[in-house]
Amino acid sequence: MVASMVGCPLFPAGTAQGLTCRTNIPQSTPTDRFEIRNEGKTVVDTKTALEWQRCGLDSTFGNNGTPDQYDDDYCYYQKVGWQVALQRVEAINTPLDQVTPSGLSGKGGYAGFTDWRVPNTKELSSITERTCFRPSVNWPVFPGTPSNHFWSSSSNVDSPHYAEVIDFALGQFTNDDKRFDADYVRLVRDAQ
Repeated sequence: MVASMVGCPLFPAGTAQGLTCRTNIPQSTPTDRFEIRNEGKTVVDTKTALEWQRCGLDSTFGNNGTPDQYDDDYCYYQKVGWQVALQRVEAINTPLDQVTPSGLSGKGGYAGFTDWRVPNTKELSSITERTCFRPSVNWPVFPGTPSNHFWSSSSNVDSPHYAEVIDFALGQFTNDDKRFDADYVRLVRDAQ
């Protein structure tokens, strides 16, 4: 099922504590650029042709009992280490009756697809909303997004023990240690 979010306000009143948005510049990720799919679990960015999890990896999604209304959806996010994120994506993309090379049981896909990945920095930056901060994201499209770091698949060129992350508090790039840090992850795939 594909649903449009046209007409949904960018940020409904009371959605995020601390969310601040400026109205004097154009939105970088207007709501009408996205199509909700898979009963609200994924969203397709019609500008980039990327399909995103609305919630992050290992997160809980809920629709408040209103599956056709998307502005009241919510997510509870979980942090994971960088290597754990890659292993869990591998498990998502592995058939149910198989085991991954890292020993995890296959999940048989997410939302009917088995080609999910951790986004690179260019992909991840494409969903930051420059008019808002804390978090710098389109709240109805990506509900409950923490104002915190999200992993990318991009390693730091100068220090391979670090991966590039986007801090969704302000929508800025930084680096976190792959070996020790735990951050959030939102998976992506090429839309069909």
